[in-house]
Amino acid sequence: MTSSKARHSFRPRSFVAPLSGLGSGFYARNESDIDDLAGDQLERFPLLRLYRPAVWEAAGIEIVPTFRTPHMTIAFDGEVGLQRLRVADHDERNNRTNLTEEVGDMTTALDVDLRIDFNTMDETGLPWTFLDQAPDPSRIIPGRHIVVGSGAAVAVAVVVDITDEGIVHV
Repeated sequence: MTSSKARHSFRPRSFVAPLSGLGSGFYARNESDIDDLAGDQLERFPLLRLYRPAVWEAAGIEIVPTFRTPHMTIAFDGEVGLQRLRVADHDERNNRTNLTEEVGDMTTALDVDLRIDFNTMDETGLPWTFLDQAPDPSRIIPGRHIVVGSGAAVAVAVVVDITDEGIVHV
């Protein structure tokens, strides 16, 4: 649980969460922020749900700041909380920037194993991100080649390590 002080200091105007997963969410202050998130962090989700903070609080969903702007963790009471969120007041929109590539008559989605900003480097000199940025964390294994990226920047990388805090270096 977050303290009352921490909760009140974290008041963005709207939240964006992918329809297919609710363990993580992102906040946006305006339409431009939503468009940026849709084209970057949420590009693999064809449908987005937008909620106001008061709606999540009324549904019993706890918003836990992760201090990794604009990411946040969403804590809820199992299936009951998930059902409350499904019926809560929200806007739904198609993600215009859903990353697909047209090849002749076919459309193929580019799947990324791990979302990462290539500009993030720590004292190791390696790009890093958190394990929860992977759609399937079980695929992220040290020594394995995976597809990583963000937005239009996609590459194949080797997982170097995963720290106890869930930080993945590639």
